[in-house]
Amino acid sequence: MTDKPTTIEQYIENLVPERQELMTQVDQAISEVLPQATRGIKWSMPSYWGHHNIMHFSAHKNHFSLYPGVEAIIHFEERLKDYKTTKGAIQFPYNQQVDFDLIRDVTRWCHETGNHH
Repeated sequence: MTDKPTTIEQYIENLVPERQELMTQVDQAISEVLPQATRGIKWSMPSYWGHHNIMHFSAHKNHFSLYPGVEAIIHFEERLKDYKTTKGAIQFPYNQQVDFDLIRDVTRWCHETGNHH
């Protein structure tokens, strides 16, 4: 990234061109589930919040990460078995098809339950 972004759109525009379309699709998938959420940059990454933090994502060299928090990782454990997970993040490799339904379901669950990163 070249400049410190202040909006999700700027964050995506600052990515290498081959990542921009995918990250726009990730943003759209999350926004579909959270149309009332406030969107912006927190912790230097795209973030969505309402009465609490709901979801964050970030682009990396070989993958992008979704940050739903520990409880979501546990709740969706079976559906996440093909992905690398950390304490509160899911890594989606760029060389694999992205399961946008999974992203929507995890986002919806985090919003509805109040569990978040």
